[in-house]
Amino acid sequence: MRTRTLIERWARDGSLASAWGVLDLLALGTYLILSIANGTTPFLNFLQDGRANAEIYEHQAWIAVGWIAALHKASCLLSGWWLVKRRRIGGMLALIQEPFRLGLASPSLFFLAWLTPLLSDLFQTSAVPAAALLGPVVLLLSELARTATIVYWLRHQRNEGGSRAATTSTAPHR
Repeated sequence: MRTRTLIERWARDGSLASAWGVLDLLALGTYLILSIANGTTPFLNFLQDGRANAEIYEHQAWIAVGWIAALHKASCLLSGWWLVKRRRIGGMLALIQEPFRLGLASPSLFFLAWLTPLLSDLFQTSAVPAAALLGPVVLLLSELARTATIVYWLRHQRNEGGSRAATTSTAPHR
């Protein structure tokens, strides 16, 4: 019971929204560092991969996928910053990103992908089946948690704002 009320309070006051923002910024920072370490240009590599896939598979839709991936990654900077600042627009942008996160397999809890080899070693299985099973589950659960907490925060923020507006008067005192 106490855990539930603590989570509700964090969701209501925007602490969980800020945590999702921090995770967005950490994911973006990790992406930038790993891209540079691998010798690729951040964001441009999505466009280059899209063009290469379009040539390989002879379908121009891959170029659009490259653009979408680059724009999604860039929008993580905005959503992350606005969520850390507990701005309503950050929550809305985060909700708009959800279909793209699922379609591009870009989980909010990005670091859990690094645990897959450790878990497969722990259970004495090969990494491929463990990744094939755990990857989609982790993606769906993390995005479900993110969406639920952000929607809860946005609704509470809207309800709280509406009740404040009704009780506060802007008329000057006489």
